[in-house]
Amino acid sequence: MGEQWNRRGFLRAGAAAGLLVFAAPAACSSHKPPPASTGGGGPLTITHAFGETTIPEPPKRVVSAGLTGQDDLLALGIVPVAVTAWFGDQPFDYEVADLAVVVGGNVAFAYALGRMGSPGAFSLWFRFTVGLRKNEGTWQIAHLHASVPFYMDETRRAALDLTP
Repeated sequence: MGEQWNRRGFLRAGAAAGLLVFAAPAACSSHKPPPASTGGGGPLTITHAFGETTIPEPPKRVVSAGLTGQDDLLALGIVPVAVTAWFGDQPFDYEVADLAVVVGGNVAFAYALGRMGSPGAFSLWFRFTVGLRKNEGTWQIAHLHASVPFYMDETRRAALDLTP
C-alpha cells in the first residue's frame, strides 16, 4: 500500500494540490489583469499590484523561490539553477491507497486516497481525482482535484487526524 516517492514525485503531487488553491479563485474571478507588453525578444513589462516590472531581455539563469514553481518552469523547458528546499533535510513520504482508474476511449479518470507527511512532524490524508484526455496519442491532465475532509460542526476545521 505505501510507496516511497522521491522529491520530484512528492512536489508534483503537492504542486497539483497547491495549484487548485490558487487557480480556482482566479478562474472564478471576473477581474481581468492587464495584458503584458512584449516586444518579441525585447523587454517585457508586467503590470502588477505593486506597480510595473520590466525584464529587459530573456533571462539566462532562473531561480524558483516558491515551493512548487519549478514544475511550471520545467514544463516550459526552463531548468532553474536553484529551488527552495521545502522540507530542508527533513524526510518526507507519500502514499497512495485505493487507487482506481477508469478508461473509456480518449478520456480517463483516476481517483484515490493520498497521504503525505514527514515522520515525526505531520501526516495528512486527502482525496484526489485526476481527469485525463488523450491528445494525439499522449495522455494529458485535463482536470485535477484534491480535497481534505472537514468537521461539519461549528468549527468547520480540517479533519487532519482522519485515516482510511
